[in-house]
Order: sequence, then structure tokens, then C-alpha cells
Amino acid sequence: MTTIWALSDGRAGIEKQAIAFANAIAEYIPDAEIKIVRISPRAPQVYLPPEIWPFPLGALPKDERAIFDNPPDILIANGRRAIAYSLLLKKRLGDKILTIQLQDPKIPTEKFDFVIAPKHDNVKGDNVYETLGGLVYYSEAAIENARAQYEKHKPLAIVILGGDSKTHKFTEGRAGEIIAQLKLLVGYHICITTSRRTPPKVEHEFAKFARAKNYEFYTPETGGNNPYLSWLANADIAFITEDSANMLADAAFFGLPINILRLSGGSKKFNDLHQSFIQSGSAEFFNGKVFKNANVLPNNIKSIANDIVNHWQKRQN
Repeated sequence: MTTIWALSDGRAGIEKQAIAFANAIAEYIPDAEIKIVRISPRAPQVYLPPEIWPFPLGALPKDERAIFDNPPDILIANGRRAIAYSLLLKKRLGDKILTIQLQDPKIPTEKFDFVIAPKHDNVKGDNVYETLGGLVYYSEAAIENARAQYEKHKPLAIVILGGDSKTHKFTEGRAGEIIAQLKLLVGYHICITTSRRTPPKVEHEFAKFARAKNYEFYTPETGGNNPYLSWLANADIAFITEDSANMLADAAFFGLPINILRLSGGSKKFNDLHQSFIQSGSAEFFNGKVFKNANVLPNNIKSIANDIVNHWQKRQN
């Protein structure tokens, strides 16, 4: 049995990426067993840079400390608070453990076996893989099953709406502008999905637009089966608000041409993220002219996972 840990502090976006890559790795290891490990280190160590925590296990509640008595063969760690435990296990086990750190660790990459970081973080090193946005992974079986859930009759455009955040605002005025542009989209059936951050009034406007045009609309609040993956698997192009790295990464996984929808606000981090997509040939900002042809399949997570597993297996021999 080969054990793989997806280690994080449990925050949804952080944990999701660790689990995604654990699943990608497991595709190449027949006897793999994935364990989701959540840690909650406490003060005062959490205020220090993770590479100088004096006693990482002491920062954890007693029941979490016990988890480390049975370490994994492969550790996939994400988030700043997971770094100290990746370093701890590497120091303790050496080449008996393979450590993979996701996102920019902000310490030398050679402290880990591999680092997988978004291109816009500009992390460099011989053991670094770059991706566009965060890590997303779906197995071929999951994709085929999702694709079969939707009966496609014409080209499909998926519209993925985020909402208000620390950096962005989704106003009713902007919603009206986007809807006016989508009304001019010819030859596509449109499927619209919102997020939990989408303002209710914005959501209402898009729902009204979908009903009037006989398009499909889904919001998490309505419950029922979520068609998100099915729509992604069948889509030909995507329209995505600029406020979510995860939503952009989802479309990138499928190699969709991405039309980025501007909102109010922004930040340097998001500007860099958007530029990494645009420079790769995967996206353009949508100003009425539809971007239809992505030049690359930007996130070949399968290839990265395969390379890493090959490295690990050679080490075992």
C-alpha cells in the first residue's frame, strides 16, 4: 500500500488543490491510498516563518500530533501552515518520503522534492513545475461520466460568475453590460452558473436573462444536482468573471478558450494571474469580441503527475 497525504489547514481552496493533485498522482500508482489530513497549528509558532518553527508538533492539538506517528510515502502539502510539517517529515525520513509543495513556499525550493506553483508566482528552480492558476484535476472516468450527463445539440458556452470579494465587486450595472454582450452571442447555447459570492440582485438578472432566452441556469442555493462539471466537460468556450483563480483554473484544465469578464476592483496578484493566462494564449478579456481559439492545453496535470511518479519509482529501485 502506497499512502498519499493531502495536507493543509483545511481551508477549502487550499485543501481542494492538495486533494486534486493527490488524485492525479494516485492514477499512476495502483495500490495508492489517499488520506486527507487537516492541521490546525496554534500560536505562537504560527507567527514565525515556517522554516524556523522550533517544535512544529508542539503547535498542534494532541490528536493531530498522533497523525504524524504514521507518515505517508508521498506528501502533498499546500498552504503556509503546512510547510513546517513537510520540512519536519523530510528531515526525519529523507528519501523515504517524497514531498511535494503546492504554490509558492517563499523558501528555497530545494527544501522539497518538488514544487508546483502558479506561473504568475514566478517560482523558479530545477524541481519546479508551473501551472496556470491553481491545481485542478478530474479523472478520465469522471470526465466521461460528466460529459454523458448533458445532451449537446449545438456549441456550448459556459458562463461562470463569481462575485464580491476583498478585491472585486460585481455590480448590477456591470451585470447589465455583460448580459447585453451575451445577447449578441450567435450560434451558442449558453449555460450559466453562479457562486456563493454572487450578489442576489446580480444573480436575479442572469436568471431572468436565461429564462427569456431558454438558456440553462444554476445557482448553489437551488440545490439539486450541480451541472458544473458536466457543462465544463461539454463546453466549447468559457466566459468567467475575473475574481476567481479557481474558476479560471477549472476552464484551463479542459483547455477552453477563456473570455475573462472584468469586474470593479482588482489587485496586482490578479493582474499577474490574468496576464499569465493571456500570455499563454489561453484567454483574453471580453469586450464584445469572442475569443474562440486557445493555443495550448495549459495545465497538463497528468503529465506533471506522471513525471513525479516516475521519479519516485526510480528512487525506490
